[in-house]
Amino acid sequence: MRFKSLPLITCMLCMLFVTLAPLKSANANIIRNYFYDISFVRNIEGKDGDFSIRLSSPESMTGCYAVEPVTYEVMDVGNLLYVKLQQGAEIYMQGKPSYGHGECKINSGNFHMDIPFNASTLIEKSTKKIHIQVVNVGTIFEIDIQPDDSKLTLHSKFKASINIPDFQKETQYHYWYYPENTVILKTHELDKDVKNIEKLKTFAQSRGLTPMHEALDGFPVPGSDNTALFYVDDKNTLKDIIDEKRPVVIGNISQAEEYIGAQGPYERQIKASIFARTLRMHD
Repeated sequence: MRFKSLPLITCMLCMLFVTLAPLKSANANIIRNYFYDISFVRNIEGKDGDFSIRLSSPESMTGCYAVEPVTYEVMDVGNLLYVKLQQGAEIYMQGKPSYGHGECKINSGNFHMDIPFNASTLIEKSTKKIHIQVVNVGTIFEIDIQPDDSKLTLHSKFKASINIPDFQKETQYHYWYYPENTVILKTHELDKDVKNIEKLKTFAQSRGLTPMHEALDGFPVPGSDNTALFYVDDKNTLKDIIDEKRPVVIGNISQAEEYIGAQGPYERQIKASIFARTLRMHD
């Protein structure tokens, strides 16, 4: 598949670049074509098994600009897929500055691009590896693909010959085959500790929800440091309550906190709302 980059409209001298060389012409590559941060995201709006490899630039920017995707192509060579990035994103400075008069839209953030795949398609084609390459640079990422009945595991290694922190050299992602009626429970107000997690589990059990590690083989059992708990709503208890766009409150739990009053120390119950939501891109 190919995507063509389009001209980008920007305003003059309205930009702050972090760790970037100064721009010397009307258009310049703003993305280093030998290093990206890599992550994997679930495509919630797509069909079952859809996910994307997300490549993000470590450089941030602020100002009157827009960024278009990098041009790339995917080549299928037996059980290996090559993703070839043709060039970095480009930025074009406009001749007329805005001087704060609102003649251009102020943007801020990091550039990223998503390369879409489907887990079932990769398995059907017996794809074992994905190599992400850059023209005139070579392979920057090698991704090993390991399928099983519950998930697709993608293990990425950074291959370019530059020094980066160890935690960025390897990334592992599990694309779990969650049941359709998966729900995620979370509280925001209470500190993470064993008692509060147990209260959340008791609440879920009272609603007839099945813990994900009991429904999905190999799914990790939640510990005391978990900030969210995954369940299967087998009985459709939350079917008419859950909102696909935002978390909803479905109950509350409480914990005792000690206070000092005029008569000395006393305990007060602090309530925390329990939120339920559907799957998101990073789940």
